[in-house]
Amino acid sequence: MERLHNNRLGDDEITRLIPIRLRQQVYIALGTRGFNDIKESISKYNKHNFIDVISKKINMMMDEYRDIKDIEKKKYVNALAENLVRDVVRIFYFRLPIQEPVAQYRWFNNNEKINNIFMKGSWDENEIDDLVVEVCSFPMIYKPDDDGDKVCTPAKVFPRHFIKKSLTEECMDVIGNFIKMVKSDDNSALSLQVDENEFEQTGSANSHVSN
Repeated sequence: MERLHNNRLGDDEITRLIPIRLRQQVYIALGTRGFNDIKESISKYNKHNFIDVISKKINMMMDEYRDIKDIEKKKYVNALAENLVRDVVRIFYFRLPIQEPVAQYRWFNNNEKINNIFMKGSWDENEIDDLVVEVCSFPMIYKPDDDGDKVCTPAKVFPRHFIKKSLTEECMDVIGNFIKMVKSDDNSALSLQVDENEFEQTGSANSHVSN
């Protein structure tokens, strides 16, 4: 349809809108029923394999930090992981493409400067220049635009005061980053050397075979 709209003479809007409407309807359907339980028979439903596997992994990780004795409570808590996985998939993979233009998301890293346009949280506006992100609990939802990103939902962040490093700490960070870079280059060179040796050995073997 996009080729038809771009390459054929006409000034109607319907040809341009059809691909957008189709995409929106498909993702609306996926957002409504995607990853729901699968009907095996009239009275039997099975969990979607993706939801089952991921929720079990989440619960296994959480069980390292919790110990729920009550069986019924544990069933209830474990079921929350299934809903969490569905909600994450629906929000970030099904609902964002419904928007026109397609919305995107961005997580903010620890120590990024607080921006009251892109983020929301609890802070005093007079202190905003001294605050950085400690944890970003929900990403910013935005639509890319030629005139600048249009924020649909600001990121939810927990701020903390910026801790200024001493000159010694900054020097140590620079030295540490330099050492990491050198080690990375050495590993790359070693990997290349191994590959070349393997190539030479392979070439020698092939020459013996041909002889």
